Amino acid sequence: MARHVTTSTLLALAAVFLFSETAIAIDYKISGQVNRMIRFADDGDHSDIQHLDNAANQTRLRLKGGEQLDGLKVGFKWETGLASNASDSLGINQTSNDDGGSFVTRHADLYFSGRWGKVRLGQGNGAARYAGRADNSGTELAHGNDFRHVSAIQYKDSGGFTVGFVDDVFTSYEGSRDDRLRYDSPKLGGLKLKVSHGVEDWTELGLAYSLLVGEMVNSSEESSSWLFGGGAEVDFRLGYTMNPRQPQLLGSTWIDSQWTGSGSVLLANGFNFTGAYGQQELNTTGPADENSAWYVKLGYKTGALGYSVDYGQSKDMPDPLQPNETADGTHYGLGVQYRLDKPGLDLYASYKTYQQERSVTGVPDPDDVNVFVVGSRIQFN
Repeated sequence: MARHVTTSTLLALAAVFLFSETAIAIDYKISGQVNRMIRFADDGDHSDIQHLDNAANQTRLRLKGGEQLDGLKVGFKWETGLASNASDSLGINQTSNDDGGSFVTRHADLYFSGRWGKVRLGQGNGAARYAGRADNSGTELAHGNDFRHVSAIQYKDSGGFTVGFVDDVFTSYEGSRDDRLRYDSPKLGGLKLKVSHGVEDWTELGLAYSLLVGEMVNSSEESSSWLFGGGAEVDFRLGYTMNPRQPQLLGSTWIDSQWTGSGSVLLANGFNFTGAYGQQELNTTGPADENSAWYVKLGYKTGALGYSVDYGQSKDMPDPLQPNETADGTHYGLGVQYRLDKPGLDLYASYKTYQQERSVTGVPDPDDVNVFVVGSRIQFN
């Protein structure tokens, strides 16, 4: 759940952390990123070129710190999103050069950690957050199992009338970011278990598994085998969310529970494979009481440069105009990304097509949405 704060609140927080003698008893540092993109989008009725903040990995400012106390580490993390023309709030028919900008509280929590694991308390990621977005392709900014860089774009039919938004048809089924209590276990052979409980009994379970197989060379000419030699990076995630008291609103229906899993493998020769699957249970009856989606990406990474193609489908989403009926979706595209670790610079571009197929008898499908994105992110510590 997004939290909006005022500029005066931000300045007050900065003053406390930076100038109060009692606040600097622990080590702290400031970090963040700026992520801007240019989006050309065409819905079959209109097209537009826009200058946006990439909401899938938004511009942000972070302040965090910690202190070791006899086997127990205590610390905090405060992070705000700073968006001007956020891509998840603007469609094609933008009427001004700026949406007014926003400050969104992403993290405002404290933690305690030791050999037994880590406990977080406050605003932050739930245990199932990012469960559908494992991605070792090196093209995660260009395109992936996240639709917020296009989610506010509307589908249009042949008469130019709106038939819902892109995010009415596609979702990554991931967990929340809200006030919660969260526990992460220590890693056990690459495996980590997570659980969180938040506002209105929003409960999440998560599992993450990461493993480095052999020594990653990441260069095909140095690998001992063209396909498998040199090692691999493996990343798998699983998340389950349930909230029977206050489920999340989805159009005119309600989500009772959802789960998602994803995995990504990067081979030392640069080839990589990524996939995800998710499912929702809705507290309604009829054909739209359950929906699901799957996603695959194939890529090649050589040094700082990554290339990939992806494809995904969603099934039985509530129809944007008639929620008791269903709509399916298909998306596919390609992307490229270039990263320099110093100074933390990414350049990326992608081209994607998003389709909606309605099951309503006698009603034609809306036009495809075609999107070309080029952007850059720079991180600072």
